[in-house]
Amino acid sequence: MRGTQLIDRSGNVVRLEGVDVSGTQSACVAGTGFATGPLDASEAAAIASWHMNAVRVPLNEDCWLGINGVDPAYAGAGYQHAIEQWVADLNGAGLLVIVDLDFVAPGSDLAKAEWPMADEDHAPAFWSSVAAAFASDPGVVFDPFNEPYLGGNHPTAADWSCWLSGCVNATPIATTTAKALPFGYRTAGMQQLVDVIRAAGARQPIMLGGLNWSGDPCGVQDAGPPTTTCPEVRDLPSDPQHQLIVDFHTFLPNSACKTPACWTAMAASIEKAGLPVVTGEFGEKDCSAAFIDAYMSWADSEGISYLAWTWSVNSSQPCTVGNGRSNHYLLQSWAGQPSTLAPDGQAYQAHLQQLYEQLLNRTWRARLEW
Repeated sequence: MRGTQLIDRSGNVVRLEGVDVSGTQSACVAGTGFATGPLDASEAAAIASWHMNAVRVPLNEDCWLGINGVDPAYAGAGYQHAIEQWVADLNGAGLLVIVDLDFVAPGSDLAKAEWPMADEDHAPAFWSSVAAAFASDPGVVFDPFNEPYLGGNHPTAADWSCWLSGCVNATPIATTTAKALPFGYRTAGMQQLVDVIRAAGARQPIMLGGLNWSGDPCGVQDAGPPTTTCPEVRDLPSDPQHQLIVDFHTFLPNSACKTPACWTAMAASIEKAGLPVVTGEFGEKDCSAAFIDAYMSWADSEGISYLAWTWSVNSSQPCTVGNGRSNHYLLQSWAGQPSTLAPDGQAYQAHLQQLYEQLLNRTWRARLEW
């Protein structure tokens, strides 16, 4: 990293244009496998064929650690080997990999949903092991916890303090993605998770998703336009490697920050602090591609990276407004055919092709000028 830019080992500026590949966080606890897709070199090649350069891989702490009753066939050493091989296949296809902790649960609860924050019981042990496994791989970035949502749509300063330093979360929260919490549990703060990753010898960049489901890191919609600095910048963990990235997610209709004005205000505050922004997830649920087209156009103009949600197959469900599977699933087949049942896959593939052709044109023109 160099300021607000991502830099490769040769010193070249890099912008990530990629996709999330869902399934590795959920199939193992369902007892159906390590993933919903092939999880092999052919799938990695299909992703690369869309001219992408990055993939975000969501993980499950119970499956990695082999605890809390996960089927042994899909847990512990077997799950770890499957993920390590998947990362190797993706790297082999020229893809950077963002390793993300997605499903967690405290105590003896099975990790089968998204919780408000990572748990102190297992997340530090998970990251100590995962960071050590990938510490020598320069093609890996770490994402300590997916979409924290302490405080719901309007997190307070106390919620942000908990995000940074951990706390006992005693407020029951019911969402569509996690059960109501019947008890308080000790959360692991982002500072602790950054420290654990660094203690394992990993020096790669770390992406940090803020509160409100990573959807409004500067509180533009939470609490009005930022006047001095945004909450995530204010409460950012310290990192001896100075390799932190803000992970921003934007969806229609769910996300708080989902307009060009909000995106611009958010990006200005984060870039003023000298931090890069990577859009770890984006998409829409209205059977249209207008929102993702608008976001990509804005992000292209700002040089901001993005990864679409999600490289998954929908071969049977016609698009219906609000149905995540029929909207967000980009594929018709694992070979890389974009979905014919919803517009987002075709729109994303076409946009990436356009960017690729523009790059080729710029490269050719530069050679002519040289």
